[in-house]
Amino acid sequence: MALEKQISVKEITISSNGIVFYEEVTNIVEDGKVIAETSQRHSLTPGQNIDNRPEQVKAICAASWTAAVIEAFNLQA
Repeated sequence: MALEKQISVKEITISSNGIVFYEEVTNIVEDGKVIAETSQRHSLTPGQNIDNRPEQVKAICAASWTAAVIEAFNLQA
């Protein structure tokens, strides 16, 4: 009877102004069966520090947050 915690990113979307939204799902697995699941939604604004975020989220941010996107977001704030 071994318990395992599995964390994954379920969905990543980008709004028209560059905000990246993602859902992180945490499963507790016992002997191959999910016995508990929680999810948490996150939002990241262009230029925000993303050092402690999942790798696939970092890749999306790096690809979509051009200097122009960050500048335009900061101008509207």
